[in-house]
Amino acid sequence: MWAYAHDAGRLAIAVILLISGASKLVSPRPLATSLGQVLGWARTRGAWTARAVAAVELATAFLLAAGWLLATGLVATGLVGAGIMAFSGIAIRRKATVPCGCFGESSGRPIGLRNLLAGAALLAGAAGLLLLPGAGEAEAALMLPLTAVTALVAVMVRDRTRLVAPFRRHFQPPAAVPVSRKAEVS
Repeated sequence: MWAYAHDAGRLAIAVILLISGASKLVSPRPLATSLGQVLGWARTRGAWTARAVAAVELATAFLLAAGWLLATGLVATGLVGAGIMAFSGIAIRRKATVPCGCFGESSGRPIGLRNLLAGAALLAGAAGLLLLPGAGEAEAALMLPLTAVTALVAVMVRDRTRLVAPFRRHFQPPAAVPVSRKAEVS
């Protein structure tokens, strides 16, 4: 039973890190902007740091999903969680109002307690998974494709409104056309 909990935890953390890293890689600006406001960094330094964080998150997601160097992936997850907690703590203390750009989020909500708790959850999850017994080789072979599919579904569900918007007109009922009545012939 513990092996199932271990696999579920690995899957959850890998999906979160995959979505988070991919969103930062595609658009590093939100995190770069928040790094600039919170830490006073120049835009280029923030952008390079955001890309580096994205690379670490993607590599960590891959290590967890593939099952290679699993302990290294869990330690990296703990470091990512600790980094999020430290950055969130500094931002809260400095009363930053800029959105974080963390975890692929685009809501515009400023850095706050949620970010701090998310970092703590990553740290605690990594520590917990280091203590749980792992899965066998057969289950580990399915984890990488399962992580990719789960991340894709999660993003599609999260962004369904934007994804469906271009096709919405095809599903609208036709415009009401007034029916002309011709004089009845008797």
